[in-house]
Amino acid sequence: MPINYRAGNYHELNLHGAILAMLLDEVNASLNKPTSKKINDYLFNSDFTFIEVIHYYELEELKRYDVVIDFDDYV
Repeated sequence: MPINYRAGNYHELNLHGAILAMLLDEVNASLNKPTSKKINDYLFNSDFTFIEVIHYYELEELKRYDVVIDFDDYV
């Protein structure tokens, strides 16, 4: 049975989905390297737009991101 939504509901649903897909805070912090790589590969191969906060990384890994902001540059 189809559910009828008003246009505003569609925008709200899309916004909630975008927020859930975007904010990743230390998602791989406690994982081993193979598991971390699988998660990163999934994210980078998806259509998600995401913002990821990471504190520990290898410089080579940063090449996969479109934009990298290092807050040390602003302190």
